[in-house]
Amino acid sequence: MKKGLISIFALTVLISSCSFIVPSTSADVSEKEEQMNQIDEEPNRIVLDYSSVKRVYELGEELNLDSLLVFLYRDGQQLAILDEYEVTEVDMSTPGRKEVIIKNGILVAAFSIIVKGYVYHNYDKKYVYFLGETFNRDYFSLIKYDESGEHIINDYDVSFPNNTEIGLGQIVITYEDFVYRSDIAIMKKQDNVPVIFASDSDSRLLLFANNIHKSTYYGEKCVVSEGNYLLIDENEELHLFDYKYMLYGPLNASYFGCSDHNVIQRLIPGGDLLVTIGEDDFIVEASIWHHCLIGW
Repeated sequence: MKKGLISIFALTVLISSCSFIVPSTSADVSEKEEQMNQIDEEPNRIVLDYSSVKRVYELGEELNLDSLLVFLYRDGQQLAILDEYEVTEVDMSTPGRKEVIIKNGILVAAFSIIVKGYVYHNYDKKYVYFLGETFNRDYFSLIKYDESGEHIINDYDVSFPNNTEIGLGQIVITYEDFVYRSDIAIMKKQDNVPVIFASDSDSRLLLFANNIHKSTYYGEKCVVSEGNYLLIDENEELHLFDYKYMLYGPLNASYFGCSDHNVIQRLIPGGDLLVTIGEDDFIVEASIWHHCLIGW
């Protein structure tokens, strides 16, 4: 009996002196805690999995990143999956290829999406074409964006106005459901390029002398200049006005006229020309308008 008690006592002492290592389970340490411990190792890269993310959108549609997975990495080792991250604003109101930029602190990654539609570039925005001149395709590009990506369009149709007469017209470019319009003026080419005059309201005035000749009015010899003012207003709309200027004798009398009474032309002290169209005033320096109109 005593011998058995001694054996039990010895076993108890032996058990109490030993340490047992029990493996950790997911119940003991959550996956989040493990990830947070790993993040302490300072991640140096963001990796995106956007394989399930919507990549093609209609114009104005809201960006959807519900399926996006954002991983933190350090030296090729995944540390954590991010639930919160910063997304830079993406303009969904215009078509084209857009970059979706994901940030976490100083770490940045990106992927692209497509907003369907057409993007055009007019590299040589021309308001004025001279008689006989026509549209140059080299200065206009058209790109279509759809489910299959980005496509450069070269076979668009162009409608060009009558280029044999002075006047206003419109270039119309069409392709499928795309339409582009540009107001232009057909003018007579001068030896000297017309000067653009700007008003305080950002409207611009171009001066064209189309016909300069000597004539006689009421027995008085005079030099007659006939031409056009092209007004480009703040909204990029074009307005064309004719004018007539007659100079009698050696600078002793002059006459300004226009078929549109909204145009007022008058000389101001110093010989400059003040042209008023609607609410816009344009001062044309004497040396310029003399040269353009009279050919001095």
